[in-house]
Amino acid sequence: MKHLIFVLGLLLAPAASPMATTAPTSPLPAVLTELLAPWNRTDGPGVSLAVSIDGTTVSRQVGMADLEQGRP
Repeated sequence: MKHLIFVLGLLLAPAASPMATTAPTSPLPAVLTELLAPWNRTDGPGVSLAVSIDGTTVSRQVGMADLEQGRP
C-alpha cells in the first residue's frame, strides 16, 4: 500500500507544479498602446504612463520628450 501511494504521488506531482499551468496573457499592454495613440505625434509633447496590477508593471511612453531639441 505504501508503494502505491508513493507511485501515485510521483505520478501526480507534476500536475500540481506551477510550471504545469500557463499564465493568461494580459490585454493591458495593448490597451495602454491604444489609449496613448493620440499622443504619439512629433508636433506636441509626449506622455508617460505606468500601470501596476497584481505585481506586474506595464509602462508606455509616446510623443516627444523635448520639442525644441526634437528628442523623442
